[in-house]
Parts: sequence; C-alpha cells; structure tokens
Amino acid sequence: MAKIGALSAILCVILPLLGQVIMRIIELGGSLSRPWLLYIPIFWIPPFTLAPYLLSEFGYVKSANTGKVYDNFILIPIIVKLLLSFVPLYSADLTGMYIIILLGSMLIANTIHILKSNACQQIGSNIFTVFSRALSDSFLQYSVGFILTFMLRTIAKLIPMLQPLILNIKSIDILYKLIIFLLWAMGFAGAYMILHMVDNNTETPETYCKKSPKFVKLLIGFILFFAVIFYEIRKSMNN
Repeated sequence: MAKIGALSAILCVILPLLGQVIMRIIELGGSLSRPWLLYIPIFWIPPFTLAPYLLSEFGYVKSANTGKVYDNFILIPIIVKLLLSFVPLYSADLTGMYIIILLGSMLIANTIHILKSNACQQIGSNIFTVFSRALSDSFLQYSVGFILTFMLRTIAKLIPMLQPLILNIKSIDILYKLIIFLLWAMGFAGAYMILHMVDNNTETPETYCKKSPKFVKLLIGFILFFAVIFYEIRKSMNN
C-alpha cells in the first residue's frame, strides 16, 4: 500500500490531470499503472480527481520500481539556461553557440540519468544506445521548453488586461528575463520527467539500455528541434 504525502494528495485532487501526474512522479516513481485514470477526462475534474488519489493511497495504482524520473542532474541545463538568459543574442553566431551549449548541457544530464538508472546499473549499457536515447530526449526537451514559453507569451499578448502589466515587466529587464527563464524551466523540467516516465513504463531494461530509441521518437524530436532553432536563428538575424 502506497502512502501518499499530503501535498501530493492535495495537488492530485485540486489540479486537473497535472496534479495526478505530479503525484505519480513524486510518490509513485513515475508509475503509469492504471493509465485509464490519466486518459479518461472525468478523472481530471474535481471531485472525481479523488479516485486517482484514493486508488493510489490504497495500492491499486502500483509504484514503479525503475528508479526516479528526476534527479539532481536536471539542474545542469536549468543552471546553464539561467546563465545564458542574460547573454544578448545579437547575431546568428551567438545564437548558434547558445543552442550548442544549452543542448549540450541537456545531453550531459540525460546521458548521466540513463547510465545511472536502475536498469542500466544492473545489466550494463550500449554507448550508442545511451547517446542516441539521450540525444532524442534532449531534442524534445529543448523544443518543449521553447514552445511552452512561446505559447504562454503569445497568449499573454492576446489578453488586453495584461498589456499594462507586460509593459511594466518588460521595463525591468532582469525581471522580464527571469520570468521567461521560469517559464522555460517549467517546460523543460516537465518534458524531462515525462519522457523518462514514459521510458520507464514502456521499455524493458534490455531495450532501454541496449537498443536505440524508436525511430519515430528520434524523428519527431529532430523535426521539432530543427524548427525551433531555425526560428531562433532567424529572429536573431532580424534583431
């Protein structure tokens, strides 16, 4: 029987879907047991959100035994991004260096995460597998961080009552950059944990550590990443 912490229980009950995902990550090791609780929209709506919490509390949603889906290495790209947030990107060359450094930090974090996973610690790993899996995850994480930030900024601009607030925040350069960084960090961290959560629940130790990720996943990650960096470089050239 799992013992769900009070904060995780509250988040599960009051936050549609996201609260349940947070509870699964923190309390159940990223388990996707009883996935229908995630897929059926009625369980996203309070008070029906009590069902995922109670089923988890009484052990009907099983904990994953594949290890945590997050670790301290997630801080590597976050710290790098924070530092890069204050670097002015006035040219395509600077933007290219920014992209390489940030993607490289994600690649390092994902590689260490995979190598230190329970599965790879037990059966060993193939270096090409680890690199290709870490690269595909890094492509997706980079893209999701950017896309979430871009979407929220675009939505905010469409809400008239927020315009005075946005102008005031933009006038304080450090504050504006910190807010953009926080939005990016939420997108990146969410992608980091959810990707590892899916891998932990859909891959066997053998496929996770010794076989390359599915080609479709690698292709989607590459396409999204290419689209994002194309936009970023074009934007820096127009500044």
